[in-house]
Amino acid sequence: MASVQRTSNIPADLQSEQIVLANCLLQGSVAPLGDLAPEQFFSEAHRKILTALRALAESHQPIDTVQLNRELTGTGVLPSELAALTDGVPSLTESSLAWYRERIKTLHQERLTLSAAYELGQAAAEGAPVAEIRERASAVLEKTKPAKAPPIVEECPEFPEAAWHPLARRYREIISPTTEAPHNFHLACFLSVVGAALGRHVFFDMSEPVYPNLWSVLVGTSGEPRKGTSIAKAVRIMRAAQANFQQIRSLDSAEGFVQKLSQFQGADKKLYTPVVVRLSELRSLIDKANKEGLRNLIPKLCEAYDGDVLDVGTRSNPLSVEDPFVALLAGTSLAYTSTMKRSDLEGGLGNRLTFIPGRARARIAVPPQPQEPEYSKLADEIQEVLGYWERKGSTQFRLDAEAQNLWTLFYESELPCWAPEDGLLQSMTVRYHHYAIKVATIYAALDGAEPIIRGQHLTPALLYARFLLDGLLYTFASFGLPRWVQDERKIIDAVRVTMPLGIRRRKLQQKFWKLGAEHFERHMKALVRPEGLLRQEGRGKQLWVLLNEE
Repeated sequence: MASVQRTSNIPADLQSEQIVLANCLLQGSVAPLGDLAPEQFFSEAHRKILTALRALAESHQPIDTVQLNRELTGTGVLPSELAALTDGVPSLTESSLAWYRERIKTLHQERLTLSAAYELGQAAAEGAPVAEIRERASAVLEKTKPAKAPPIVEECPEFPEAAWHPLARRYREIISPTTEAPHNFHLACFLSVVGAALGRHVFFDMSEPVYPNLWSVLVGTSGEPRKGTSIAKAVRIMRAAQANFQQIRSLDSAEGFVQKLSQFQGADKKLYTPVVVRLSELRSLIDKANKEGLRNLIPKLCEAYDGDVLDVGTRSNPLSVEDPFVALLAGTSLAYTSTMKRSDLEGGLGNRLTFIPGRARARIAVPPQPQEPEYSKLADEIQEVLGYWERKGSTQFRLDAEAQNLWTLFYESELPCWAPEDGLLQSMTVRYHHYAIKVATIYAALDGAEPIIRGQHLTPALLYARFLLDGLLYTFASFGLPRWVQDERKIIDAVRVTMPLGIRRRKLQQKFWKLGAEHFERHMKALVRPEGLLRQEGRGKQLWVLLNEE
């Protein structure tokens, strides 16, 4: 496959394409491809080869000439072309391959520009109206913009200290010694149960009332970061502060959900009963909602989030909850979120959930009970706050002048810059300004007598909302990526959590036994190189794997 810099004045570099593809065979991995797509290659044969390489990786097949020939059967790519692919091509480092990948992308953009410009010239030559030519010109500019990679948060984000309310910080100091759960989980759980207990007693008017119900999904990374434990401890202290605090532990159907909620918040209930939907695994909800006959479960939950009237009219005695109010606390794994379908997060559920990732802290062999009398004192203070707002009834909170300036700056200038490139992830951020107001309202309510959101309440709430964006990008960094990319990221993540000591290679392979020995070795060959992300070092008779921090 000879190199041709330009074919009929069309910019192309077949040698760069050949070098990248050949290095996949030389290294037995598709890692040299990076994020290149078939359409970015000029040669039709090269596009077919790239597609075949991806297919082999997805099906965990060896990346070699024999398997590639089989995969290309019937595509029109000749065995002689494939045999010549690696002729004279050296095995390159990652930094060198990155240069060739960028060249392929640049030339692809040049071809798009020329093609679009030609179409524009044709329109002018054919006497198209000026308005149409102007519209096409705008399309040309949009079409030729370089592809922008979605932002990725590589390290698991942490709530900044400034995002914690003093009462939440005290809760963390009391609970943290009793569990290995990450601090991120403690803040999300604490605010979720406090918001549920405040209920409709406090709200902020944003053309429609915004109530402090939070829907938080705790996302575990490598290892078990005690998602269920975090939820249980938050529920326990809230029950100590408010005896009638209730849980819904399972969701089997829309009718069942409304029936359970009506037991606590039905029309005949004189006193408000706070309720949290507590799910040990988000996956169970998604799986049930995808079953025939249960597809109305998610819409009914979304209605509950919005505070709309919940009706079930299919029974002989119809159920109704006039003023539903529920918080939601669920757990899931980072591995599961990478396999979720777009349809699982569409239809309103995704933009109501917030994802709170966290890493497990140091192991505690025998966790102690929360220290007294601090625990009981905190529960009493929370009880006093909740009782105060319950006695006042429905109270609207407002921004003071300082908070109003902060909010205007955030909403008009900062928030528009947050939108991720991916359309689905973008849709999942559309309520983050609501979450900022929800948290600010909770913080102001915790501070006592006045229904005023001050700068000292809104500032940490905006930091909370910023974390939600970072948490979303971190959680869904592998969303929609090929399986081989996800597998390699999991391997890197498993090594990262063992730093600075590292992990024995044998133990690392045992963690990924499902990949198979050959597939694991191909990943390690791609990752453990001078320019790779991992490195190996011998310690006695054992081989250890570490992050290549250089």
